[in-house]
Amino acid sequence: ARTRDCAPFSPGGLDIALLAAGSAIGMVNAILDERITNGYCLLRPPGHHAERERGRGFCLLNNIAITAMHAIEVRGLERIVIIDWDVHHGNGTQQAFYDSDKVMFISIHQDRNYPLDTGFADELGQGLGLGFNCNIPLPPGSGDGAYRS
Repeated sequence: ARTRDCAPFSPGGLDIALLAAGSAIGMVNAILDERITNGYCLLRPPGHHAERERGRGFCLLNNIAITAMHAIEVRGLERIVIIDWDVHHGNGTQQAFYDSDKVMFISIHQDRNYPLDTGFADELGQGLGLGFNCNIPLPPGSGDGAYRS
């Protein structure tokens, strides 16, 4: 059976997704090793739609979730904040940390754009993660004023 809403990819796509995730891990390691003082990754594919069981929305791997897990499990960080600012909700990142108190996930996105079934303001986390998930769904057409208010 064909699963709907999976991420399509071309030959070599997984290799590129692995490079993107590895680049983000490399940046975090460089910061924590004090080889650089800060960093910012502009990666394709972005990853925030990829879930534990499947890729979605052109995202094969969830770069930020993989990198945050590396920072916690390998590098020993205790708390991380992820701010996802995109027209789409970061459903995969939310899923990765929904029951965790180690990652505060904030998603600012257009309400009911993609995916249609996640990103609501009442999705606050569960278990240890209750209160560590914050969705800020904005109405379509929101401009700078929505961010300033």
